[in-house]
Parts: sequence; structure tokens; C-alpha cells
Amino acid sequence: MLTRAEILKLHRQSIIVDGHADTFGNILSCNGDFLKPGPRAQRWGEKKHPHNNWQHMDFPRMLKGGVDLQFMAIYTPPSYQSADATLYALKMLTAMRKAVNDSKGKIVFIRSSKDFKELAKGKKGFLIDIESGTCLDKSLRLLEMFYYLGVRSISLTQNHANELADGVRVDNPCGLTAFGKQVIKEVNRLGMILDIAHLAKPGFRDAVKIAAGPIISSHTGVRKLRDIPRNIDDDQIKEIARRKGVVGIMYLPEFIIGGNLTFQEIARRKMVCRVPDVVDHIAYIAEKFGADYVGLGSDFDGYSGVTKGLEDAAKLPNITIELVKRGFHKDEIRKILGGNWLRVIKHVLG
Repeated sequence: MLTRAEILKLHRQSIIVDGHADTFGNILSCNGDFLKPGPRAQRWGEKKHPHNNWQHMDFPRMLKGGVDLQFMAIYTPPSYQSADATLYALKMLTAMRKAVNDSKGKIVFIRSSKDFKELAKGKKGFLIDIESGTCLDKSLRLLEMFYYLGVRSISLTQNHANELADGVRVDNPCGLTAFGKQVIKEVNRLGMILDIAHLAKPGFRDAVKIAAGPIISSHTGVRKLRDIPRNIDDDQIKEIARRKGVVGIMYLPEFIIGGNLTFQEIARRKMVCRVPDVVDHIAYIAEKFGADYVGLGSDFDGYSGVTKGLEDAAKLPNITIELVKRGFHKDEIRKILGGNWLRVIKHVLG
């Protein structure tokens, strides 16, 4: 068993990648500054900060937790549609660019594996992901435009239906629309990462028939451990593994704990999500499908609760500590912390 100092050294020496965070949604709505410490995230039952101005992640916490590369999501709320959704997405992209520019070289955009050399120099990276293709406004030209602006990953839906597909909250969901299928073909052509998070299963089945390379589920839980539609089942995990992709495990409490309980029952029982609960989902995939196909996908700033021991990005070493306790080898831990994500990025983006 490694000592705590040895575990923290292993953590510091690993390349750490988080597959999903919604931080710039908060920053855009509150005119925040990613480079400065934000207010801490709330615990269940606490009075909300003004304007919902809470954060799991900012640059100081990113540094403290050792995160080297963060997939940063451009999420468009359902209240924005068509051209309004496109404009909102561009505003969020502008906020990300401002943070990178203001960092004076401390943060860089990752557009291809060539940019990994910047991480080796100690810089931090953003890989921009579109969460839900609503902002494409039914135009493949806009997808190409976002690509040239630096976007390198896209999920087709959020929880509800849009012009591409049905999300996991749609009753009796259908597969991909004709436009959704066209988007995946364009994703293949451009060399972007396809993210199936939030996609209803009929759409998932259509997507894997068209996708050319590895696919990811950027932020999810394992349905076998927490039986809700938002989490992915063994058949989906098996397909992602078969295609050499990655499943990013989120830290969102009520999506990780509770088994078959409803969200209301979890709240009524005042159940607490802890680091071992998150690692249960990581271990399930690693043990059943292989440690090559699982990684971190926090969903930081996409929810208002906290997991005890993972209250924010600064607490990330606690995952490494728990992985060591579970008996994972050093090479497996390095893969889970970021190596698997780097493999997929290199394969898809070149």
C-alpha cells in the first residue's frame, strides 16, 4: 500500500483529464471570472447564492486539484432556440476565449494531439464541447464554423428532444432524425469527438452505426448501480469499449447513489454521496469491461449539490487515494485519471 505522500506524488505526476464541466454557463450568467476564486458550491438544503453564483471549478481550484485538461461544455438552455441558441453558444465561446487570453499563456485550447506538448510544459488545456446540437440551427455549415472556432467535441442532445434526436427524458423516444445522421457524418469528416451523453437509446443505436471512430459518454453513471434513464447500461458500455472509447463518470450525487430510489426518496432520507460511491461506478466499468474505457467526467457546475470529498475540483486527489485503496495499479490509475481521454483525443483529432 502506498503512503499518502506517494499517492499524492502519483496524482501530481499523472496527466488528469475531466470529460465534462459546465463552468462557463455560470460565468456567462453571472459575469464571473474563471481566473479568480469563485464562491464554493452549495450543499443540499443551503440557501442559494445570489443569481445561482456557485462554482465547483475555477482556475485556482483547477490548479490545486491537478486538472491538466478540461472538456468545457457549451450548453444552451432550452429557453434558447434556433438563431438565439447559436448566439448564446457564441457568447459562451467568447467567454472561454477571454479566459484563455487573460491567462497570458497559462491556459491553451486543445485542438489536436499536437497541443499536448503545451500540457507537458505545465499549461492547462480546454477542449471545447458542444452539449446539444440545438445551437447548430439545423445547419451543417454552423457545425463547420464551430469547428474552425475551436470546438472539437459534440453531443447531439441534452435531456429533451431537439432537431437531431431525442434525449433521455423523452417518453417513447425515437432514433436520430435525418439531420442528426447528417451531423454525425460531418463529425466524422471534420474529425470531432462524438459524445452520446443524454442521448436516448434508440438514438444511441443509430449513432454507433454511423460514427467512424471511438465514441464517448462524457458524463454519466452506471445504470446497473443507479437505475435512472440518464445513466448508461451494460450494452452501451460494451459498445463504447468495443469502439475503444471512454465513459466519463460524473460526481452528481443523486445520479450516483440510491439504487432504484427516486430523487425524492434520496432527499427525504438525506443520503450523502461520497468519493467511494463515485469510485464504485469507475470500478464497475474497469472490472467488467477494462480500465482502458473509463475516466473522469465530473459534470462540475452542472448541478448545485456536492459529493462529500469532491466538493470542488481542488479535491480531486481524493479519487486517486480511493483508487489506490481499491487495489488499482499505477498504470491503471494513470489511464483512469486521464490517459484514456488522451488516447481518444489523439485517435480522433490527430
